[in-house]
Amino acid sequence: MSMRVPNLVPPQSGVVRLVGVCPGIAGDMEPELTHDEVEARSRLGRFIPLASLPGDRDDLVAGATDLNAPDDVLAELERLPEDELFETVSEVWAALGHRNEDATRR
Repeated sequence: MSMRVPNLVPPQSGVVRLVGVCPGIAGDMEPELTHDEVEARSRLGRFIPLASLPGDRDDLVAGATDLNAPDDVLAELERLPEDELFETVSEVWAALGHRNEDATRR
């Protein structure tokens, strides 16, 4: 059984690219997150236990405190809106004013 994969650009120099998925192909798409942005979000996520999600600011701060989060992480979580419920680390990250990947590009 052969499988056909749509939207492939023919190989050039042994590289296969998906049209509309690779950065720079679609023109007006947001660039992917930088390595530093991914690392910073990941670091924040290490101090948000699953038991705190979904949770509000107080739940997240309490969970991070239980995990001995560093002061800078606790200070970031303290900046969250008081009455908002967060389902994921990505929602927390966005509420802190950072950007996430475009989910439609995955």
